[in-house]
Amino acid sequence: MDASVLWGENIPAVSERLRTAIVRRLARHTDLRIVAVDVTIHDIHELPGSEEDRS
Repeated sequence: MDASVLWGENIPAVSERLRTAIVRRLARHTDLRIVAVDVTIHDIHELPGSEEDRS
């Protein structure tokens, strides 16, 4: 899974929440054993106007 996160988010925590959600949803749709879900964070985004908040 490729993803991006918002500035200030805890990247490992976001990755783990995403991984857990994907495994749960896949398990509902297949009888296959899911052994891994790789999550790669490619980018960090800021919300509009958040630049003033960090100054």
